[in-house]
Amino acid sequence: MTLYEFLVENENDQYQLVWDSGQYISSCVQGDFRIHLYAIDKFFVEIYYNTKTNAIVDKKSFTHGLLMEKYCPEINSSL
Repeated sequence: MTLYEFLVENENDQYQLVWDSGQYISSCVQGDFRIHLYAIDKFFVEIYYNTKTNAIVDKKSFTHGLLMEKYCPEINSSL
C-alpha cells in the first residue's frame, strides 16, 4: 500500500488499516498527548491519544521529515 492509497480511504478505514497492518514502532509524549508511531509498507502513521480524555484525537501520515525526527533518539538507541 502506498501513502496515496491510504489517504484516499475514509477515516474509519484508515484507522482499521493501522490496527490491522501497521507495525508499532515507538511512542512519545507531548503535553497531554501520547503519540504512537506505526509503519505501513513505506510510510508512517502517528496516532494521537489525549491522556486526559483517553480518546484518539488525531492521526498524521508521512514518509519522512520533521515528524519523524522526534523518534530518532529512541530508534537509534535501540540499534
